Amino acid sequence: MRHAWIWICFPLAIACSESSAADPAGAGGSAGQASGGTGGSAGQGGASGSAGTAGQAAGGSAGSAGQASGGSAGTAGSGGAAGGAGAESCTPVSLGALIVADTETGGSSLAYELQGLDATLDDVIYVEFFDVAGAQTTGSFDLSQAPDDNYSTCAHCLLGFEDVGGSSTPFYPESGSLEVTLADTQYTGVSAGQFNKVILRESTLTSSVTAPVQGGKCWLLDGSWQNP
Repeated sequence: MRHAWIWICFPLAIACSESSAADPAGAGGSAGQASGGTGGSAGQGGASGSAGTAGQAAGGSAGSAGQASGGSAGTAGSGGAAGGAGAESCTPVSLGALIVADTETGGSSLAYELQGLDATLDDVIYVEFFDVAGAQTTGSFDLSQAPDDNYSTCAHCLLGFEDVGGSSTPFYPESGSLEVTLADTQYTGVSAGQFNKVILRESTLTSSVTAPVQGGKCWLLDGSWQNP
């Protein structure tokens, strides 16, 4: 019954106020800065010249060889730490007004207006809970792990739609977590919690099975929800 709620809520989503304009895409992480380390100092003269000290930072050159007879070579410069990888630019989104709450035995669905995208058409996201993994509890749930890694099996579900009433493109989480602070143990639609760096990826949706679209768009969802 999980995918049936989508079509129940679509007409209501269309009637909602339009979402606000998109925020600028997040900039990528800066590259690591490579300051070339200088070579180790030369070993001193004599029968057993001491080793040069290690060159510092990324790309440090090797220490120069010890001078005179028997001087050992300076040790190689140590590698500097790599710069952090640039983060993917996903459009920041957040929850707007609650559109509708729907419940049935073993499941509940809260449909929210989604803010942060193009305001031409309405956008919606569903916060849903199902009894596929036992009783609902509070706690933090990794949305990239089973059973929550696919809409067809999820116990803690987020399912978004862009341009409701138009192409209605689905989005489903590929990473991030859902922290539940008030669990919907009776599936009455009463719940609360927080989204922690949830990235939702453009997906296909076939008979409630989601699959990410290669190179598709993505959203970054933070913030919280509470009903009532």
